[in-house]
Amino acid sequence: MREVGQRREWLPRFSHFSRIWILTPAALLSACAVSPPQFQIDTTPQWQARLAELEAVARWTLNGRVSIYDGKQAWHANLIWQQDGSAFDVRFNGPLASGAVHLFGNETETTLQLPDQVMHVAPTPEMLLQREIGLWLPVGHLQYWLLSRPDPAYPLTGEWDQAGQLARMTQDGWEIEYREYTTATNPVLPRKIEITHSQLRVKIVIDQWRVG
Repeated sequence: MREVGQRREWLPRFSHFSRIWILTPAALLSACAVSPPQFQIDTTPQWQARLAELEAVARWTLNGRVSIYDGKQAWHANLIWQQDGSAFDVRFNGPLASGAVHLFGNETETTLQLPDQVMHVAPTPEMLLQREIGLWLPVGHLQYWLLSRPDPAYPLTGEWDQAGQLARMTQDGWEIEYREYTTATNPVLPRKIEITHSQLRVKIVIDQWRVG
């Protein structure tokens, strides 16, 4: 198992992206009169090679911080996320839900332990967090997005930087922006991520990755 740490200030936003544009003949004729079409998934060998690297990362742990704002309230917590295949173990330590929150499970069942030590069970982590805390987090997607890997079950639109890494993408109504990567890991993994859906905004800062 390899352990790496990273402490760097925010880097400027990406300024150069590669985009894949799909234009029909009609769109070409009326390009001056309409807004640009949506960009689609990158099929270049560079991205396909990186995607293969990310798909090979089945077991990992991250340590970081998360802040969540829903348009009315804000929560902040330390975050420890362990992933092993489809099994996940997520710990929020801090003001979120007024103490430590432990969420763990797999693709068929999820358990939530709140500060009162009572166990709550539901088929999905999203359902459980919404029911018990009143917070909607796309946990099922995040096991992919945290690695800068699209969820393979959903269509993707995205932008890529000059290194062939995702700069931002849209999946299932969520906007995901990769504001910084760390080169201390192999493969290169995100350092700072911002996720938005309607009024919900989630910021994640990853201080340490362990891969393998």
